[in-house]
Amino acid sequence: MIGLAAPVLLAVGEAMREHEEILDALRRRAGSELSDILFRHLRNKRKAAADREAAVPVPGESAVDSV
Repeated sequence: MIGLAAPVLLAVGEAMREHEEILDALRRRAGSELSDILFRHLRNKRKAAADREAAVPVPGESAVDSV
Protein backbone atom coordinates (compact mmCIF):
# COMPACT_ATOMS: atom_id res chain seq x y z
CA MET A 1 0.00 0.00 0.00
CA ILE A 2 2.82 2.41 0.83
CA GLY A 3 4.25 1.96 -2.67
CA LEU A 4 1.01 3.25 -4.19
CA ALA A 5 0.87 6.41 -2.07
CA ALA A 6 3.22 8.56 -4.18
CA PRO A 7 1.63 7.74 -7.58
CA VAL A 8 -1.84 8.32 -6.16
CA LEU A 9 -0.83 11.70 -4.74
CA LEU A 10 0.71 12.68 -8.08
CA ALA A 11 -2.48 11.65 -9.90
CA VAL A 12 -4.64 13.65 -7.49
CA GLY A 13 -2.44 16.71 -7.95
CA GLU A 14 -2.59 16.36 -11.73
CA ALA A 15 -6.38 15.95 -11.65
CA MET A 16 -6.74 19.06 -9.49
CA ARG A 17 -4.64 21.07 -11.98
CA GLU A 18 -6.80 19.78 -14.82
CA HIS A 19 -9.98 20.78 -12.95
CA GLU A 20 -8.56 24.28 -12.45
CA GLU A 21 -7.75 24.48 -16.17
CA ILE A 22 -11.30 23.33 -17.00
CA LEU A 23 -12.84 26.02 -14.81
CA ASP A 24 -10.53 28.67 -16.25
CA ALA A 25 -11.42 27.70 -19.83
CA LEU A 26 -15.13 27.75 -18.91
CA ARG A 27 -14.84 31.23 -17.41
CA ARG A 28 -13.05 32.49 -20.52
CA ARG A 29 -15.52 30.69 -22.80
CA ALA A 30 -12.57 29.11 -24.61
CA GLY A 31 -14.45 26.22 -26.21
CA SER A 32 -11.65 24.75 -28.30
CA GLU A 33 -9.20 24.85 -25.39
CA LEU A 34 -11.82 23.36 -23.07
CA SER A 35 -12.34 20.50 -25.51
CA ASP A 36 -8.60 19.73 -25.51
CA ILE A 37 -8.39 19.89 -21.70
CA LEU A 38 -11.44 17.64 -21.23
CA PHE A 39 -10.11 15.11 -23.75
CA ARG A 40 -6.74 14.97 -21.94
CA HIS A 41 -8.44 14.81 -18.52
CA LEU A 42 -10.71 11.91 -19.49
CA ARG A 43 -7.82 10.03 -21.14
CA ASN A 44 -5.75 10.42 -17.95
CA LYS A 45 -8.72 9.37 -15.79
CA ARG A 46 -9.26 6.24 -17.90
CA LYS A 47 -5.58 5.32 -17.63
CA ALA A 48 -5.58 5.87 -13.85
CA ALA A 49 -8.68 3.68 -13.45
CA ALA A 50 -7.13 0.92 -15.58
CA ASP A 51 -3.88 1.09 -13.60
CA ARG A 52 -5.81 0.90 -10.33
CA GLU A 53 -7.84 -2.06 -11.55
CA ALA A 54 -4.69 -3.89 -12.70
CA ALA A 55 -3.12 -3.37 -9.26
CA VAL A 56 -6.04 -4.94 -7.36
CA PRO A 57 -5.57 -8.68 -6.79
CA VAL A 58 -8.36 -11.00 -7.95
CA PRO A 59 -9.97 -12.79 -4.96
CA GLY A 60 -8.97 -16.44 -4.84
CA GLU A 61 -6.00 -15.99 -7.17
CA SER A 62 -2.52 -15.97 -5.73
CA ALA A 63 0.55 -14.36 -7.28
CA VAL A 64 1.89 -17.85 -8.08
CA ASP A 65 -1.27 -18.73 -10.06
CA SER A 66 -0.85 -15.76 -12.38
CA VAL A 67 2.74 -16.60 -13.41
